[in-house]
Amino acid sequence: MKAKTFYIILGILLLTGCSLFATGKENLTWYDTSYGAIHKGAKEEGITEEDIMGRTEIARDVFIFYEKKVSEGDAIGVVNIGKKNGKYTWYRSSPEIQIKNQKNNSSPSVHFKVDSLSKHKYTVYLGRAKSNLHGIDTVNGNRVAPTIDKKRQIYYFMEPIR
Repeated sequence: MKAKTFYIILGILLLTGCSLFATGKENLTWYDTSYGAIHKGAKEEGITEEDIMGRTEIARDVFIFYEKKVSEGDAIGVVNIGKKNGKYTWYRSSPEIQIKNQKNNSSPSVHFKVDSLSKHKYTVYLGRAKSNLHGIDTVNGNRVAPTIDKKRQIYYFMEPIR
């Protein structure tokens, strides 16, 4: 009886432990060009190329920022265009972040962490841009000028985690 209980508990631990480390990297689709990865990735996310706000490159890691209309309001997604063996893929390591709800209430700012396919870690800063936005303060204590999408009135910025 004790042996049976032990194996059941061991099985549960193995199943839950393995699922904690599953990143979805094994299900990635690879393309010959970065454009192919962006085009197909956007289609799979349910967005158009017009929803793409911008592109940021840090230490050879390329990230795409996009806006997505969700039932609760507006959300922002950040994806890494991973490159390996001359092929490209759309890789999202974090969920989309809602920055505006249906009642037009905006979150003033938010920051969160993302990983690149190359295992580098970054902090992402997002928020609604006010007309007088002159900079944002990062968790490292730096004051920086984020990229502002004037059409959407959204700012975004990334920095590596050291």
